Amino acid sequence: GYMVFGRDPNVVNVFVGHRTVARQHAHICFDSHTRLAFVTDMETETGTYINGQLIPPNVPRQLNINDALSFGRCYRRYIFRNDREA
Repeated sequence: GYMVFGRDPNVVNVFVGHRTVARQHAHICFDSHTRLAFVTDMETETGTYINGQLIPPNVPRQLNINDALSFGRCYRRYIFRNDREA
């Protein structure tokens, strides 16, 4: 699967309505065979963060259960979960 986070409601799967978030800010890819998920910052000016740590643009970073994603200077956090294990 593939999910895009950002401010453009016509393109993204998850709308993040904050002025420091790009129209297409980051995407998550999930591989159903390996059951691994990766987040990639889409060359934004304000960055994408995993657990408060800035990740480099265009470099997929593996997500672990309970990792907190944030975008730009938005205080909202998105927690990566596996509801099948909850």
